[in-house]
Amino acid sequence: MPASTRAPSPSALRQRVHEAALACISRYGVAKTNLDDVAAEAGLSRAAVYRAYPGGKPALLSSVFATEADRVVSSISEAVSHAGGLAHGLAAGMSAAARQLGSIEALRFVLRYEPELVLPHLSFAGLDRFLAAASGALAPALARWLDPLAARRTAELCARLFVSHWGNPDPRVRLSDPEQTLRLVEDFVLPTIPNEEQ
Repeated sequence: MPASTRAPSPSALRQRVHEAALACISRYGVAKTNLDDVAAEAGLSRAAVYRAYPGGKPALLSSVFATEADRVVSSISEAVSHAGGLAHGLAAGMSAAARQLGSIEALRFVLRYEPELVLPHLSFAGLDRFLAAASGALAPALARWLDPLAARRTAELCARLFVSHWGNPDPRVRLSDPEQTLRLVEDFVLPTIPNEEQ
């Protein structure tokens, strides 16, 4: 079989479907996106989409959200790992998260037209789960500067600060700008950390 007509590997197939799902969500939203849309966008049959995601739309959406969340966490960890100190690491991580989230067109569409799908994850019990996941992901990156307990507390505080500013942007602070975010860190995070740990 020629290379051009060879069936894609399972991982390549899933990636193709993933990208197609993001494109459809950025155009139609989550509620109106169906597997036929995704299959057409990917240039695949509906059966091929089901082979990639046997659970159908719920399984596909769950995978898309998890993969994009992993990308955000990876961008945070990478940004923190290149920082020269705690304050700059925290600012770099928060800015990386803002840039990565801002680059997801599908998320921008959902926030604008289907906010009810996101808001439950950022309030009440949903917020607690989000903060636990966010601080659990960020804390290991802070181990260069803080003991485990302080790292987790600091990571949670940064996550709370991020959600507050991301959900209600302050025109004077662009989270995507590490220098502006550094001022937030210096004003609201560093004072909570004992001096010997900074």
